[in-house]
Amino acid sequence: MAEEERANLLETIADILEKVDKYAGIIAAIIAAFTFSQGNRVASYVFVGIGYILMASFLWRVMTQRSVIRRVVATVRPLPEKREYVYSRSQRRIAGIALVALTLFSFGWVGVNGWRDYQAREGLLFPRAKENELLVIIAQFDNRSTKGLDPTQRIYDKLRKELGETGITNARLEIAPEIADLDEAKEIGERHEALFVIWGWFDDVGFNSKFTIVKETPLRIKDREIELEEVPLEPPGDFSLYIREGLPAQMAYLSTWTIGQVYFWDVKFEEALSTFDIAIENAQQGGTLEGLADVYFYRGFILGAVLDDAQQAIADFDRAIELRPDYAEAYYNRGVSYADKGDYDLAIADYDRAIELRPDDVDAYYNRGNAYRDKGDYDLAIADYDRAIELKPDLANAYNNRGVVYYDLRELKQAIADYDRAIELRPDLAEAYVNRGTAYTDKGEYDQAIADYDKAIELRPDYAEAYSNRGIAYADKGEYDLAIADYDKAIELRPDYADAYNNRGAAYVSKGEYDLAIADCNKAIELKSDYADAYGNRGNIYVLKGEYDLAIADYNRTIELRPDDAQAYYNRGLVYDHKGEYDLAIADYDKAIELRPDYAKAYYHRGVAYDYKGEYDLAIADYDKAIELRPDYAEVYYHRGVAYGNKGEYDLAIADLNGAIELRPDDAEAYRTRGVAYAEKGEYDLAIADLNKAIELKPDYIEAYFLRGLVHGMRGEKENAIKDFERFLELSGDEYWYLREEAERQLKELRGQ
Repeated sequence: MAEEERANLLETIADILEKVDKYAGIIAAIIAAFTFSQGNRVASYVFVGIGYILMASFLWRVMTQRSVIRRVVATVRPLPEKREYVYSRSQRRIAGIALVALTLFSFGWVGVNGWRDYQAREGLLFPRAKENELLVIIAQFDNRSTKGLDPTQRIYDKLRKELGETGITNARLEIAPEIADLDEAKEIGERHEALFVIWGWFDDVGFNSKFTIVKETPLRIKDREIELEEVPLEPPGDFSLYIREGLPAQMAYLSTWTIGQVYFWDVKFEEALSTFDIAIENAQQGGTLEGLADVYFYRGFILGAVLDDAQQAIADFDRAIELRPDYAEAYYNRGVSYADKGDYDLAIADYDRAIELRPDDVDAYYNRGNAYRDKGDYDLAIADYDRAIELKPDLANAYNNRGVVYYDLRELKQAIADYDRAIELRPDLAEAYVNRGTAYTDKGEYDQAIADYDKAIELRPDYAEAYSNRGIAYADKGEYDLAIADYDKAIELRPDYADAYNNRGAAYVSKGEYDLAIADCNKAIELKSDYADAYGNRGNIYVLKGEYDLAIADYNRTIELRPDDAQAYYNRGLVYDHKGEYDLAIADYDKAIELRPDYAKAYYHRGVAYDYKGEYDLAIADYDKAIELRPDYAEVYYHRGVAYGNKGEYDLAIADLNGAIELRPDDAEAYRTRGVAYAEKGEYDLAIADLNKAIELKPDYIEAYFLRGLVHGMRGEKENAIKDFERFLELSGDEYWYLREEAERQLKELRGQ
């Protein structure tokens, strides 16, 4: 009985709910509207939900003739019987339509008001800009007029019309409440991720419109992703423009300026440039100067940063500065354009002015440091990089570029420390890996260098310089095939890469493939007609081929291109030495020493040239200087010993030859020459010992056999003398005709013929 009573009770509840659900739903909706009007958002959402459920239950019952309520109750305990409902076809159709409408309205109402509540919590006046969307906010202008003008709507309507005509689909205009000052304009712009904000005030004469740029510098230039700190030019922050009533050209100027901005930030630089041209025309027609400095600035920006037209960019920056003498950004960016042209003094003057106007401008210090570096003023460059790092301790490029300066100063340890820090701050900075690799190469730590180049290539697979520099490291390791493979890749990536051709030519030289080397040098010169290094390298190859006149012609060209190239004079002096033109050789060594007073090799070879001329005292003076500069210079000890020997000062000769042998114990020629000095002193045992050692080190040493034969003869050791002369004749060819005649004469005497 209890079970039946409970079932009846549940059925009664279901019947009651079915009778009141539509009325309860209406009441819930009324309560929801009331609570919403009172600002109780949570309660309103709850009652909307309740009302929707009750009304939807009723409409579903009419439409399907099945009760949702009874089904819900039946989940607790089965009802004793199934209730039937009878509604006409038209009633069921109307219920279905009503259910769809109710659902759309309820969920739409909750969605719209929920989004508004979210915006209110976030302080949003309208949706933020989406990714790749360009949002322009036009604030209500402060009304100072008695005529009831409405510039906000006029600006909005004109921009809306003209944006539609441009075909720009990712721009959106929004109207915001009145803005009081610049800080509020920036705050609203940043909150909504807007491109820029137009705001201001108006009076009976016209309206003062202010433009506040919110968006950062575009990160795409020439279709290449770059970091913000790598962008050399920077945009202005804001400006004002007063537009007078009745001057349509001024209004046109405002709109074309704004459209140009939208194109600019949409990375459509060609369109922006042409639009800014029209804006300048409109400004001139309307007699407007306000804001015109910024138009010239942006046009200069595009010309300099995008189109690489530094000269035209400078002209626009000049005009911007003329219109606004305290325009720090224009000075800064004109400095960048001057630097691009190689006019470093003018660039530095502009950076000075930018820093004077904005003492904490980290980019101005950084770029001035670059200009000083390019001028070779390394101390000033380091000071500017230091200041940039002080202002922005995480500026990886400043560490990297300071490292380059330390590298140029040959302070490799400090350079590597800076590259380390740059990489720590930016592990994806491929240039820092390449620069550190170059420093490791110079230190002879080739495996570490190659590891850095590998990483740079991993980060930037199209990094031609990384391949070329890795090729240099492989070449320095003697792995010429790997080096050539890297140069090949560098050339594939950059067919106009003159350095890679030149370096590959050097690798071919090391493999003895002189014709391929010359072909690469030719190509490097074809690509870069003033490439002094390529002329110098080709000259070296001609020397190896014995084509001395061609070598001299190339060294002449190197010197013409680089008059302060000490090595070019030195190399040409060597060729004159080979040709026996000792006075010309000495003149070139003189010039090399003038340019590089610490050039030990030049002193050494000038000494050799004096030796050949028989000017032994001059030769010895040069050898003295070379040894002073390089105390471990074995060849110089040897040649000074020869010079002393030629002067008959055998003890001094022997002392120098001792030094040469101590530095190079396997130098057969030094033992031979010291043996001759001992022989001249009559110390034949020591002479024989040295000549024996020379032959031990070099078993086919022709002259040593001849000399040892002479010493054996002096000592009366006929059999040993005969063996040495016979061995000399066996080894020597016609080039030793002058010694062969003497050897044959000695043999005749020794044999008693």
